[in-house]
Amino acid sequence: MGGTTAADGGGSRTLFRCIKTARYVVAVTVMVLIVVVISYAIKMVVRERSLLVKVAGSTVNVQPLPKTSSSDKNLSFSLTIRASNPSGFSKIYYTNITALLIGKINASLPATSSSFNMGPLPDLAVQPRTWMFASTVYHASIDKNNEMNSSYNFTSYLYNGYSIRNAVLRLNGTLSTEVYNYHNHSGTVIYCCSSIFVGDGDDNPAGTPDMPCREQHITGLSCD
Repeated sequence: MGGTTAADGGGSRTLFRCIKTARYVVAVTVMVLIVVVISYAIKMVVRERSLLVKVAGSTVNVQPLPKTSSSDKNLSFSLTIRASNPSGFSKIYYTNITALLIGKINASLPATSSSFNMGPLPDLAVQPRTWMFASTVYHASIDKNNEMNSSYNFTSYLYNGYSIRNAVLRLNGTLSTEVYNYHNHSGTVIYCCSSIFVGDGDDNPAGTPDMPCREQHITGLSCD
């Protein structure tokens, strides 16, 4: 009788341990599924976000710099980019930005034959539902030894008092997003900004609106 009671007690404990283990396995499985679903949801949300970029006043302002010698020919290029983050909860980064100007200075030349690399722009880190400016001033020297260079043609043309209308500004940088410290690096993103005025800003009509830029994921030179 006593042996039967002991056996029944051992069986009950074994059954209890099995039930407890099963509950633990179910709880862990549910937790893993929740984590997977949340991670996937965050990835999908982050992937869909994009930065809206505009060129302030549709203008790259160019001014000659004072000469330090008779042979000096230097220009300053001023550019302001406005970036807007439409997301309600993800922070967007656009970093390692370079700016290339492409313009036609002669009707007989293709548009891509005259270009000028303005160098790096400040990194952008735009909070949700906000916008920010990134401004840069780049100084360029006109070197007569580089007459065959596309940059020489571009800068000389501007130094002589001409302006370039309907130029294209090509921004190249790395775009990434952040939601609750989760980062998604989408790699290189190019923004093409068309119909840009390059020259003395006073020659561009006052009140010219900002020019929206379109996003593309092709790393080639063309912004067509």
